Amino acid sequence: MAATTLLTALVAALVCGVLGTATPRVVRRLPEPTTAPHPDDPPRPSWEQVADARHLAPWCGVAAAAAAAALALRLGPGWPLWWVLPVVPVGVTLAVVDARTRLLPRVLVLPATGVVLLVAVLEWLVAGHGRLVAVVVALALVARGVFWLLWRVAPAGLGFGDVRLALLLGLPLARLGPRELLLGLWLGFAAVGVVGVARAVAARRRGVLRSHLPLGPGLLAGALVGALVGGLLGGGAW
Repeated sequence: MAATTLLTALVAALVCGVLGTATPRVVRRLPEPTTAPHPDDPPRPSWEQVADARHLAPWCGVAAAAAAAALALRLGPGWPLWWVLPVVPVGVTLAVVDARTRLLPRVLVLPATGVVLLVAVLEWLVAGHGRLVAVVVALALVARGVFWLLWRVAPAGLGFGDVRLALLLGLPLARLGPRELLLGLWLGFAAVGVVGVARAVAARRRGVLRSHLPLGPGLLAGALVGALVGGLLGGGAW
């Protein structure tokens, strides 16, 4: 393995790990939610309660550092990694927030999406990959459109925050290739479905399936797996 790849992984882990430890501080500064919880959901904790979870900062730091290092080792230094890394620390924060509150705040998702789009513009201008960037953005918008249709058809099972998240995850996944995009997003749905069925079986109550499971953590985990293994399924697309 090249020394530059190892150095890139070390720097990526350090930077993303430090940003990950800021999760409690970020959560405390989130605006109060304007939407009511789903009727079948448990009571929603406050941001202070979420941020005060035991060892939240170090665990988020470790998770962000591990994900960043794995991605850097898999992708190596280059433009694809720059598309992926901005999502890592904010993704860890979003996973925590959605798991506890079933919310994906747009004040986190939209700026992170803007950073990834800025990377896209930089690749276009600096590397001259205009056609590639256009195709990647188009694929990500198609993925977001699919999520939007699912949200329109079944709003009880899919929040609009998940639609926004689809674009944030779709951009870097599409930059890695169509396989990574399809696998990463599909795995998220599959993971949440398995968890929902397992929870209903454990509770022995079919009504548990009506409760709103947070899709964000599954989508984020699926995106990470898709980014790491998607390229192994027949080679990279770009």
